[in-house]
Amino acid sequence: MSAEFAGGLRQRVALERRLTAFDRIGGASGDWVGDGAAWARITSLPAESSEDRWAVLIRARAGLAPDTRLRWRDQLLCVEQVEHDPQTPDRMRLICRAVRR
Repeated sequence: MSAEFAGGLRQRVALERRLTAFDRIGGASGDWVGDGAAWARITSLPAESSEDRWAVLIRARAGLAPDTRLRWRDQLLCVEQVEHDPQTPDRMRLICRAVRR
């Protein structure tokens, strides 16, 4: 991992995943649980709609998918896309949208 990449990861994000548990009547519970934390470089993407969108660059790790969300500062970011570049296998890029509460 290059020092330039590692030095650019300045934002701390909490990773959360949705539980796949079901309630008594068979509906999904919809609860979120912590799944660790990571250092990230977060940059805003050009607005395609009224939603805020972000590119989040982190060290590569297993288990991140569109059912993952990130807590960053006072925002929730839902992962929409996970990108892996074979030329840089030590990192991954997440395309996220801000969740309005």
